[in-house]
Amino acid sequence: MNSMSFKIMNSYTRKRNYFRKVVGFMHTKTNSIKGKRDNGEGSIRFITKRDLWEVRLSYGTKGNGKPDRRSDYAQTLPEAKKLLKRMIKERDAIINTNSQSILMRDYYYMWLDNKREKIKENSCIRIRQIVETHILPEIGYVKLGNVSYNDCKKIMDKIAEKELSFSTRKKVYEALNACFRWALEKRDILFSPMLGMEKPTLNTDNIPSPKEMLPLKTREYALFSEEAIRCYKNGVSVYRLGWLFIFMLATGIRIGEALALKWTDIDFNLKEVHIWQTTVLTELKSNTEKRKYGAKVASRTKTHAGNRKITLNFTALQALAELEKVTGKFEHIASTKTGVLISHRNILRTFHGILRALKLPTRGLHNLRHTFASQLFEKKVDIKIISALLGHSSVQITMDTYIHFIEEQTRKAIYALDYLANNPEDIQPILSTTTITEQHLPSSSPIFPPPTPM
Repeated sequence: MNSMSFKIMNSYTRKRNYFRKVVGFMHTKTNSIKGKRDNGEGSIRFITKRDLWEVRLSYGTKGNGKPDRRSDYAQTLPEAKKLLKRMIKERDAIINTNSQSILMRDYYYMWLDNKREKIKENSCIRIRQIVETHILPEIGYVKLGNVSYNDCKKIMDKIAEKELSFSTRKKVYEALNACFRWALEKRDILFSPMLGMEKPTLNTDNIPSPKEMLPLKTREYALFSEEAIRCYKNGVSVYRLGWLFIFMLATGIRIGEALALKWTDIDFNLKEVHIWQTTVLTELKSNTEKRKYGAKVASRTKTHAGNRKITLNFTALQALAELEKVTGKFEHIASTKTGVLISHRNILRTFHGILRALKLPTRGLHNLRHTFASQLFEKKVDIKIISALLGHSSVQITMDTYIHFIEEQTRKAIYALDYLANNPEDIQPILSTTTITEQHLPSSSPIFPPPTPM
């Protein structure tokens, strides 16, 4: 070994021994200061190949969501420590300290005002309802800069304890995460308190399953139809818009689509209705502090496939004929006595009144749509046709929504094999038809209870 190599090795050995003495350990290529610092405190490490001390510090998050990490170098460890302090001071000067003192109650409304320009009005109203119901009661009077991970986790844990739906948990998580992400982009905070928070998933055991579908059964369908169109002794309908429910059961349209429907959208000659718009939730201007909501017509449907034409059967035409006697002089088929667009809440109140009168379980209006779909599945209608009638954006959505009906049809097909095995003489007639109906099955099959007369 020549003298030059000895000097280089001796220099490296001295630095290694010094580093071990001061820091406590040493890596082969880079040497980090012992112990993990908290978020935002930066780090110092010695780079052997460059014979320099590297100072690294996070400046938060860039506008594109990626981490903004910066580094600089010093000759000695004391210089590196001074450099780190100077970088922290420069970084903190960038962060908007005034915003950190804003109460979360005020900051959330600032975020909602910004979000209102990018999303639909009814979506913004629902987000605000989530924020005011689940988030602001917990951290509304906490300053933006003081909100911690534990505060956010407490909110999520409370929702879990209340056993609220997966949809509610997901919306609360998204409202928290989006607000703090916006604060990061504006440089109002350095780190999001939602960092490391697990997003709710539907597969975990702690999350309740979605609300069960409750389509009207055969007997319930008959009772509901009879009650909806019931009249007093003088001939006046008990439920002014009761025939609207019959129309929805016969067409499967959404409640928003039904309320937005105009008489001009109906072609009685071709016996079809054109669905091309829907009603959405809107906030009515009020001088009082209490917010008031109403409905307005939006020139769109929920999905692109929702813009469709539906052929009207006899029941639907009869329902429209009866509704025309009540609202024929107004623009919409469902309106108040003064011709004003009626709200979803008013129709829901009437619907629940009919269920209470019949002592049937309470359910949402969307179950009328599920009833329509279940009847089509019972009649062995092709799933592509069902999807088109419902206005779903894809057949997959129809399959995912009504998977239990599809499974039931599968079970019926399996039970049909028992009948074919015991009645071989009926094989040809059955195979000549496109579907296997209930009459081909034994009456003792538990899948088919005796139908109730309408």
